[in-house]
Amino acid sequence: MTNDDDERKRIVFKGKSAHFWPTLPPELVRLIATFYILNLAPEAQCPDTWQHPQMWPSRLVWGVIRDSYEMEKLMHVYPTWFAALEWHPFWRQAVAMIDPQDMLINHSVIHPTPKGGSATARPIRLSPHQHYRNIFSCSCIVCRINYPYSSHGLLGAKRAVPNPWLGQVMACKDHRKSTFCGVCLREAPSMEGEAEYAQGLSVCAVENEDDQTWPGVETTCRLCRKQGIWLVAQPDPIEREAVGGTPQLATDDWETRQAIEAFVDLGEGMIKDVLELAKEKYWYKVNTKLPDMLSQALAASKFAGRAEGPDGYVSEDELSDEEEEDAELVSITEDAAGIRDLAINDFVRNRILDGHWVCPTDEWNMRWVCTPANTPRAVHPCPWNTGSVFDGALENGEGGEELLHPRPKTIAALRPPTYNISQRAYESYVKQFREIVYPAMQNVVHRVVAECEADGKDPVPVVREMSVDDVARALRDEAVWRTGVDWLEWRAAQERGQRQREKDDDALSTSSRSSGSHLTSPGLSTTTLQTTPSPPPSSVKDDEGMSSPVSALPPALETSREAHFMHPIPYVPSKLSHMPEYTIGMLRSAWACACAPVYQCYCSICRRRMPQANTAEDAEAAQELPAATELAPQVPVPQDVPMELVRAEEEESEDEDEDEEDEDGESELEEYEMVLGSGLTPRKRPSLVLLEDGSTDPDVTVDSGLRGPSPPKRARVDGTYSPSIMSMSPSSGGLRKRSSEELGEDEDDGRRNGEHKRSRTESHPRSMSASAEVAA
Repeated sequence: MTNDDDERKRIVFKGKSAHFWPTLPPELVRLIATFYILNLAPEAQCPDTWQHPQMWPSRLVWGVIRDSYEMEKLMHVYPTWFAALEWHPFWRQAVAMIDPQDMLINHSVIHPTPKGGSATARPIRLSPHQHYRNIFSCSCIVCRINYPYSSHGLLGAKRAVPNPWLGQVMACKDHRKSTFCGVCLREAPSMEGEAEYAQGLSVCAVENEDDQTWPGVETTCRLCRKQGIWLVAQPDPIEREAVGGTPQLATDDWETRQAIEAFVDLGEGMIKDVLELAKEKYWYKVNTKLPDMLSQALAASKFAGRAEGPDGYVSEDELSDEEEEDAELVSITEDAAGIRDLAINDFVRNRILDGHWVCPTDEWNMRWVCTPANTPRAVHPCPWNTGSVFDGALENGEGGEELLHPRPKTIAALRPPTYNISQRAYESYVKQFREIVYPAMQNVVHRVVAECEADGKDPVPVVREMSVDDVARALRDEAVWRTGVDWLEWRAAQERGQRQREKDDDALSTSSRSSGSHLTSPGLSTTTLQTTPSPPPSSVKDDEGMSSPVSALPPALETSREAHFMHPIPYVPSKLSHMPEYTIGMLRSAWACACAPVYQCYCSICRRRMPQANTAEDAEAAQELPAATELAPQVPVPQDVPMELVRAEEEESEDEDEDEEDEDGESELEEYEMVLGSGLTPRKRPSLVLLEDGSTDPDVTVDSGLRGPSPPKRARVDGTYSPSIMSMSPSSGGLRKRSSEELGEDEDDGRRNGEHKRSRTESHPRSMSASAEVAA
């Protein structure tokens, strides 16, 4: 590098030696710096606080301090430039602005301490740049900017405070961080009134909550917060238009205006939150019909609120007050009516119907940039049916020609600006896609299953191998957008139509060949006359009379009166395989749900489990009903109860009644006394066993129509059972409670005689008959 510089120095051009940038003369370097400052000053940023005419002296001090940083950047380009620019006139002007009364002029000259000897030490004169740096580093910059004509703050610096414009500046002990704006360094007055606010001179210094925009700043003023919103939103055209398009931030949206005013006047929130809200509202304004829907909802609510009584409003002042836009009423109306959800659903629905099937989430994640070049053309399955086309689809261009689909305004729609809108648009997109396209996908599956069953094939491999392009090709067929179509008849009609077209083509080609031939036919030979003639070709009428090999019914279009078109029918893209991630995932998910019945098992086990699963789902759904449904009066619904359960319940109730009668001793239906012949507890035997036992006795009659078999009894695990003797004797009165001696004598008699009998009573709803004696 040194050799190259030496070579340049030896080059002589027109009698002058060439100079390199570091070796430029000091006068030329100072001239370069002068023009640099002159070009920089008009374009440099300055806080709006100092733009008011009354604040121009403070603005000059601020501008000098700002330009001094730019001059120091230029001084550090080369060491030779530093020496040349130390004596630039700019530094004298800077010293005059920061110290207008020359209170520190004596510090510009250093008088060294005299040493031994008679020689006087020569004073050292500092450069204007060094003198400026000394004053700047030991003075309160907040005082110097707010009081430019006085000497407040000189040599009063105590601590350093951060500033986003000037870096580290010094402040005195009186200027705490909460007493001045940390952005423009304007001092907050002790008292502020309406006059200052009306003139735009109010400071409104409050605590800074936006640490992302102004890190390390404790307090911000009103004008700095307003300017901060504009500086952040200015580079992005969408954000710039969302906040009004001008530094005054005059937006038409009420919610955006409220958010801006709350941040500017009170310092609530962050600039990022304000811009996100502004972009969301701007997106609603450009892409959806939210303003129209909101105006209609407000008109309806105002119309309903005007009927306060039979006489209406008392005066016209109330009507004039009602006409003014109330932000609270607008907010309540928008939230109560769910207008935002309606607007997003309408936007997504029109997007799908127009054939633009790209998911908004892919645009939010920058996985897809919609342009006319990469957006596939969309085709309508049945464009001849105007009733199946959604409103606004048949718009014409400037020349009167019909626009292609998707339309240019659909492709040029703004992408979701925030994650909130992206999430809501994705949920609405999936819902609307299921409502519009999912029924047609189900028809595609039904068609494949019907054709495979007719051909003896398995439909599972067919639907598994279909790609998204195959599904799109099937959706472009008008038949899948009909309901109530018999697919076998439809296929038969298509085959007949294909055969008819082939015959028409053959007939046309034959007639053209016969008309073009001028040769005479050859004469008949004896060999030809002796052969059997071939049968004549089948005519068109014969073919029409033949039945279809699949079905004997005419086509579905001609006979099925239940079949009708769905409404509306969307435009279907010509290609889907190149779509981004979320779009392909949504398409595959919808296709998988449509194909789910094909993969289900219909064996006997699975069919038995289906009602159980449906019952469990119904029970879960019943538990999720609102409380109002639970509090509603429940009307008992009669149900079919099995006869066996009714009989079992009757037997149990009768047994309980008999126990109560035995305890009270007040029975008027029994005419016999029952004696137990065993010490063990008797067990209750089923009625079938009693019938079998009673069948041996010809005197016993059992009414089998009134009694049924009792529920199964528990098996005896201990002791031995022997039938007890049931001696029955007529009693003159009610049953009496017998003593233990009488029971013991009966047991002994039963053991000696070896007879074990048991009485059985048959109860009826209204009467009790005497039980027959049954031999064990």
